[in-house]
Amino acid sequence: MVTLLAASLLGVSAPNAPGTRAASATAATCAGLTLDVHPGVNRAGSKPAPASEAAPDAPRGSFSVSLPPYPEATPLSPWAASPYPETLLSAYLQTAGAEYQSSDSVTIVSAWFRSHLPACGWHTNGYWNGNASVFTAGRTFVSNANPDLSVEMSYGHGASDGSYIGYGVEWIIYPPRPAASYLHGPFTQVRIARRRPRNILPNSSLVQRVVHTTVRDRTEIRRLVSAINSVGGYHTVPALCLGGGAARFGGPAWLAFIRPDSSAVHAYEIGPGACLGLAVNSRRWLIDTGVVWKQILRLTRP
Repeated sequence: MVTLLAASLLGVSAPNAPGTRAASATAATCAGLTLDVHPGVNRAGSKPAPASEAAPDAPRGSFSVSLPPYPEATPLSPWAASPYPETLLSAYLQTAGAEYQSSDSVTIVSAWFRSHLPACGWHTNGYWNGNASVFTAGRTFVSNANPDLSVEMSYGHGASDGSYIGYGVEWIIYPPRPAASYLHGPFTQVRIARRRPRNILPNSSLVQRVVHTTVRDRTEIRRLVSAINSVGGYHTVPALCLGGGAARFGGPAWLAFIRPDSSAVHAYEIGPGACLGLAVNSRRWLIDTGVVWKQILRLTRP
């Protein structure tokens, strides 16, 4: 079972403003609410999403997130509305939700979370307003410990000047990287072929050409191998993204790592990011954050 507490802080506090609750953060209050995520979008609060929404190799297991509960709030069942104003476009998204009601106003509740969640190891990553449901405002918080983990805090006006509180946890969890995707040397050379676009005439369309480079410097080879072996993210279903493919980054690139006995390990990179990817030894796709791609561009620079 994996339980992620964004931070464990003792005695962190902020001065109380008139009409607001105390915002002290302790390990107990930061972990007072624990939610278990499931693959896909958890729409009902307790049931996993349909399997069609999740990647077939999405990790199944016990993944829990600890969050601070609002003081004296009571659980809502059924939910007042969806706690997800929007969801991430990833087949590896896992979610969990919870909803509460409080006698305090939206102003007081939202101010409490704005001060309390940062003290528990989260930072703000945007806010929203709307009128599509009872939740009319909210704020996105991202874990300081894991950029793939966020919680949507949604607020709405309840009866008698009270409020509704929605927690919408979104966590992208990738499967483990296959052992066969790691490079094992030594290698005497790396042969790289990279497709590079170029304009022949002004305002003309791009023409693709392939440039070939052979790297024999052992230090450069070790640096490239180390970069590839350090990639942690892996998925078989790339994210759905807009904005161009390999040509946008100056690729793709084909690589052959040659051993002293002339055997080779092949790799192929479309480009960096979760929308593209890197394949090694036919295992795809590793999620290169740009570390590998920058080295490929440097090694194949004219």
